[in-house]
Amino acid sequence: MRPAGFPPSEPSRGAARVAGRVPPRARAPEDPRRATCAKDFAPAGRAATLAGVYAVLSILVWAFTVLSMPILFAGALVVFLLTFAFDRRRVLLHLYGCLWASIYVWVNPLWRSRVVGRGRLPWTKAAVLVANHNSLVDILVLYGLFRPFKWVSKSSNFRIPFVGWNMVLNGYVPLTRGAADSVRRMMARCQELLAMGAPVLLFPEGTRSATGALQPFKDGAFRLARQANVPVIPVAVCGTYETLPKHGFLLRNRMRSVVEVLDPIDPARYASTAELRDAARSAIAAALERREAKAQPEPAGAEREPTGPRSPRTGSRPSAPG
Repeated sequence: MRPAGFPPSEPSRGAARVAGRVPPRARAPEDPRRATCAKDFAPAGRAATLAGVYAVLSILVWAFTVLSMPILFAGALVVFLLTFAFDRRRVLLHLYGCLWASIYVWVNPLWRSRVVGRGRLPWTKAAVLVANHNSLVDILVLYGLFRPFKWVSKSSNFRIPFVGWNMVLNGYVPLTRGAADSVRRMMARCQELLAMGAPVLLFPEGTRSATGALQPFKDGAFRLARQANVPVIPVAVCGTYETLPKHGFLLRNRMRSVVEVLDPIDPARYASTAELRDAARSAIAAALERREAKAQPEPAGAEREPTGPRSPRTGSRPSAPG
């Protein structure tokens, strides 16, 4: 308490501000150049760091791939020599190749792949398998089917040391794009394999997509199916383009691949090769669209379906309150 006769003291600035009588001190304006630099360089720095990590991982992955090829090919050669006399279709050698390819997916920390609908693939019956083609990784994840098939590949792949030699041992089918005589030999060899009861896998787009979008299909695979009267089995490969697109060997992103085997298509249901081709392409396109829709994040503020227990009477869930 202040003695009588003394005037009351002025309130401190802090107390006056609390009382609402003194406006707060204005802060010094932020340097716009500094703010711009912080916003521009922080994401760029993170992107550069991430690109560096992917580059290092790419070097390690390719180094492991190259160094492991001679060892794994030696295993393939042993399997071939042990099974050649009784395994006419070389199913066991192909399954060893499935293991070989899958090792590269399993050891890569950026890659995960799963197969849906594997049970639709035959073990002992002929079929024409058609898959979309986005990346070098496609055949690795397709080997993850662990089902017998012979696949058509460009002729230059058969000259790659160890990997190409294994393709020759397996009796896969070479093709030189744009060469009519090579196309005729490929079709004749595929007809022989189908007559033996071996499924054949082709990429009807003809080459990898440069953009990740599904390209038009060529007729060859579907002409084969009609001539041999065997089902066409569409296979949708989703998630490989982002990690290793065309025209590059550096890993770009994580891979969460899904290989979905779709329902077989009976060629007898279609009047022409073009109709059969379009039906298979439409099936793959719908599967890819469905997978992409599932991968999209839910929009902010979107209403979710209630997740409470269903009513035993109506089978419906209780509505949200409010």
